[in-house]
Amino acid sequence: MIARVHIVLENGEPALRHARRVADLTESHKSELSDFDFAFAYESLARAYALNGEKVEAKKIIGMAQKAGEAIADKEDRDIFFADFNGGAWYGVK
Repeated sequence: MIARVHIVLENGEPALRHARRVADLTESHKSELSDFDFAFAYESLARAYALNGEKVEAKKIIGMAQKAGEAIADKEDRDIFFADFNGGAWYGVK
């Protein structure tokens, strides 16, 4: 959530720092988290890279987010993810 707030406020450096931390924590606790968590972690990281002008990395992570979103088992959770994923600013990357 903190990464997302910084993304919305267009605070590039803190957005990327927090998004990287979320991605790291998500990976290190993967057995305790759901498919929904991974999709949103990647989505935040992709937006943070995009906000910081790192378009190549952003595009790579967008692909990971989309794949993770498609793997969300629960339809309602998947719809929530894609409503968010397909909205908001992508800073010229998506």
